[in-house]
Amino acid sequence: MHVFLVTAQPGAHPRRVARLLLDAGHRVTLVGAYDPKPGVSERYHYCPFPTEVPGLARLRRLGVGNALEPWIRAAQLRALCVRHRPDVINVQWVDRNAWLCALARVRPLVLSCWGSDINDLFTPGRVTPQRRAQVAQALAAADHVTADATDLLERCRQLAGRELATTLWHFGVDFSLFRPGYAAQARVLRERLHIPDDARVLLSVRRQAPFLGQTHIVAALAQLTRDPAVPKTVLILRDYHSHPETEQEVREQITALGVEEAVRWVGDAPQSELPAQYALADVVVNYPERDAFPVSLFEAAACQRPIVTSALPAYAGVFGDTLVNVPPGDPSALAAALKACLLEAPAAARPRLEGAYTIAQQLGDQDANLKRVTDMFASLRRRRFAAFPARRSAPARGA
Repeated sequence: MHVFLVTAQPGAHPRRVARLLLDAGHRVTLVGAYDPKPGVSERYHYCPFPTEVPGLARLRRLGVGNALEPWIRAAQLRALCVRHRPDVINVQWVDRNAWLCALARVRPLVLSCWGSDINDLFTPGRVTPQRRAQVAQALAAADHVTADATDLLERCRQLAGRELATTLWHFGVDFSLFRPGYAAQARVLRERLHIPDDARVLLSVRRQAPFLGQTHIVAALAQLTRDPAVPKTVLILRDYHSHPETEQEVREQITALGVEEAVRWVGDAPQSELPAQYALADVVVNYPERDAFPVSLFEAAACQRPIVTSALPAYAGVFGDTLVNVPPGDPSALAAALKACLLEAPAAARPRLEGAYTIAQQLGDQDANLKRVTDMFASLRRRRFAAFPARRSAPARGA
């Protein structure tokens, strides 16, 4: 199957989706402003989009370019689809490109939502009315919509103003990679990060971005460091794919609270190195104020690490009380939950860890989740012929 991946967002999602599809034997043409370089494969092709349009700058100076530009971009997208003839067009992250695909009337069109692309539309002041209208139009035109949380799918229905064909799409994890163990690798990482042998480790698994709760985690850490009943504790934060203003805010907060010695930063790492980070962690903390469903919860559960997380609608009905759930936006409640986990006897935590591991195996298997999505892609392939009629051969001479 030939999948067109359309994206405008740099980050891990497009690269991971492309890699999963390629590993499963599919062809991938990625269309977007940057090439995530998912690996060397003869079945992978990159098409830059948007490309320069001769005369568009002059049209803008004449006052008509802005009105024409979306239609020009839509025509570019349609031309790419006619040229490459994909079986399905999958827009990763529902943004302006999804709207342009709707204008281009390319089909079958599958839109994949990942959180803020939809949640921002329901936060006053985050996006313009024009952006909301564009996303609504794109959703209404879609043949299918995927998301990793049921509340996101419900918001998509509200925006589209109609019922939608939908699929829950969790990336899931590779259980041969994410599993208990990795003690030697964790020891090397502890030494590299200069974490004392007697220190307990908290791992914050999310990037530095608005609404992901990193300032609350740092505030909770400050409370823990002042509590004599809590052993020496170090917090590991990730600083890749960060929102610059948010990362600066977190770093300034760390300095203001005087917890610099209790914080370590790690950069981008390949999937193969992530299990060592989980193995090093005594507690994994995930504390957004709003969210979709992060794959990191499946990763941590697969590695059988204790997890403290926000109690959010997007997480409802998945892990239940196998995770320690804390109301969002409350650093004191978070600190209390982290303290309890740090002081908890391993035997007391074991039933939760085993329960979360079982749920992760049932719902978070990478191959099973991808197959469900590609089966859906395959079921939509017949719709492409309505959008892109088969090329006609030249008539025989004399006909």
